[in-house]
Amino acid sequence: MKPKIHSLISDSELDVGLLDDLKDRILDQKHFYTGELAANLYYKNKFAKKTYFKNSLGMNNYINFFNKNVPIKQENTALISLGCGDSDFEKIILDSLEIEGSNFSYIGVDSSRYMLELSAKKLEKSKFKNSLVCGDFSSHNFRSEIGYLINDYKNKVFGLLGGTIGNIIPTNIVDTLGNMLNKGDYLWVTLVLREGLDEEHNFEIFNYYAQYLNDSAVSQFKFNPLKKLKVPYENGKLVLEMQKEDFIGALKFIFSFEFTKKTVISFRDEKIIILPGEKIELLNNRAYDMNIFKKFFIEHDFKCVAEESKGRRGQILLMKK
Repeated sequence: MKPKIHSLISDSELDVGLLDDLKDRILDQKHFYTGELAANLYYKNKFAKKTYFKNSLGMNNYINFFNKNVPIKQENTALISLGCGDSDFEKIILDSLEIEGSNFSYIGVDSSRYMLELSAKKLEKSKFKNSLVCGDFSSHNFRSEIGYLINDYKNKVFGLLGGTIGNIIPTNIVDTLGNMLNKGDYLWVTLVLREGLDEEHNFEIFNYYAQYLNDSAVSQFKFNPLKKLKVPYENGKLVLEMQKEDFIGALKFIFSFEFTKKTVISFRDEKIIILPGEKIELLNNRAYDMNIFKKFFIEHDFKCVAEESKGRRGQILLMKK
């Protein structure tokens, strides 16, 4: 049966959020993963040959880690994936368990209704119980609104899987989840890893992300929210910057659109004037040092249950204390 999509966010709320973001010159990721363009790029990236991640963790590693460490066999358990996209990653793992007739459930959360529609199609024939939620888990009202879907589960495993964690401010994640998770709840995170903390490794990964500047599909995807606002692409250029977030051991790679011409955006009866030299921050990527990342969460009342790393990818299972 095709899973139902519960909506916690409306198109009107998205528009208001976009207007607020324009004033701050920083766009939230929920404005990007809409429509066919996002889906096409999603699949293009997923199946592309990524030599940078050669000899890193693969799907079998994730499946084995999940089977060994995540307590899915406990009574009345749910995997709640925050930023699930089309649920392809989760479906592969959960289908491998052949869950049927148990008390296990999957709840996929994403702010893009379009991506959730893709999830619904993929999950239609899966044997485990599932439902989907259109919402922004970092919003102030998400915790109370999703409560009616998850409060009855005795055991909850929250997931930040794929690239979800890379575009959200780390303090927002840890503060939000620190208040949302109850004692004994689990958090499963997959990460892009730094191979070292020296400048040579920093610029190696910078060069990897810099390749996206020359990829027309990626450029179109990152520019798409501005294109919908009728901003001409020739009014600026896509640029990449790198920042260090030493408190969590991360390198932050910031994709922005830098304006070279004065641009006026009219949206929802308001006018936004952007001058040459201004930037609108688009999507971000992050790479983490596993040990510093782990210590950061431990300081925020989590404990490490299990971790695994190989090459430039890692995963960690944390429990709320």
